[in-house]
Amino acid sequence: MGVAGMGKERGQQMKPLDAIIGALPASEREAVEKRFAELRFAPFDASDYLDSEELIAEYLSAAAQEGHDVFMRALGNVAKARGMTAVAQASGLGRESLYKALAPGAHPRHDTIAAVVRALGLSFTIAPLNKAGAPS
Repeated sequence: MGVAGMGKERGQQMKPLDAIIGALPASEREAVEKRFAELRFAPFDASDYLDSEELIAEYLSAAAQEGHDVFMRALGNVAKARGMTAVAQASGLGRESLYKALAPGAHPRHDTIAAVVRALGLSFTIAPLNKAGAPS
């Protein structure tokens, strides 16, 4: 794990946190280790930040470029942000069926994915690739 914000030049490898702490004098190391043990971080939840139509569309478009598993996780995050019960009702799926369809490792049918996308007020768009193989 790298330590962000340590002033490293672009391309240089960051030292793992335990290596940095290990390099401290013993008198300082114990205090730093104790302080880190007391820190608690809330888990990151993308659905907390999906608060506009434009952001949601960009988020899902980027996720779709990364493959099925990433897209399905992103679709689940958007459904959570909008409210799973409301999305289930709008898509015509049962709430439990929606959770199963969006669960990690699930491979729902295209019509299920399309129903969820429509329930979110979105649509799929197919665009030509540029010469470098990326969407234009």
